[in-house]
Amino acid sequence: MQHNQSSSVDARIGQFFDTFSAASNTLDLNALAGCFADPFLSADAGGARPVPRSVFLQALPRRAQMFADAGIGTVSLTSIHSYRLDDHYLLARTEWAAPRATSRSQCATELSRKVPSSTNSYHPVNTRRP
Repeated sequence: MQHNQSSSVDARIGQFFDTFSAASNTLDLNALAGCFADPFLSADAGGARPVPRSVFLQALPRRAQMFADAGIGTVSLTSIHSYRLDDHYLLARTEWAAPRATSRSQCATELSRKVPSSTNSYHPVNTRRP
């Protein structure tokens, strides 16, 4: 996986996505719960809205089954590029790949907020998939 690691902040972002990726692949809901603030902000072409962590976690097994039914294999993180926006936010651009009948990559842009009291220092607050 490529990562533009230029500081300890970037190293923590890499660690966060390593944890998130591993927990997503095994559907470890307890580990995934630690990756998201409650509530967290989700955004797409339809707008931004707060999502309760518990609602999101309840939807993950069904989403995993839908991916499996569609023939999509285990998703892997292929690169991370992070950009500091200010003292509180940084933007992480991630690329993911998943084996399927027609191979393709998916890019995502994550906006993360610094959470000083958290073990994992950053939480995603916004996700956009082009």
